[in-house]
Amino acid sequence: MTICPCCGFKFEGALSTGCEACGARSVGEPLPKPDHELPSYARSLLLAVTGSLMVIVFLAETIITLAKPPLSFNIWSLIAASETAAWRLKWVAIPATILVLWISRKIYRSMLQTPERFCGLRFARAGLAASGGRP
Repeated sequence: MTICPCCGFKFEGALSTGCEACGARSVGEPLPKPDHELPSYARSLLLAVTGSLMVIVFLAETIITLAKPPLSFNIWSLIAASETAAWRLKWVAIPATILVLWISRKIYRSMLQTPERFCGLRFARAGLAASGGRP
């Protein structure tokens, strides 16, 4: 059985004679696999972005809370602003953190299984640590 790459029609026979549905024909043999494939940054970038995003959201909420009057920039007002930000974000951040940690851990483990296919393990490890997980 042959599947036409143009229209998806399934038919018996070779594609060199043409697809029965759309008439597309193959122009040659399929290209061989490359001898050397470049490693991917996609998964490590995803982990780094999700971890950084969680930290940035918390810092933004802390700054917003700190900017409300009365303005004070001592250590205790910073701690109080951080606590307030944590309490405001808890209903969104806790489920999001659990989901991000679960997905990030699965992605990180898949990267460790085939390290030759992926680069940026240091960035992935940093993103996982920023989201609260242990690499």
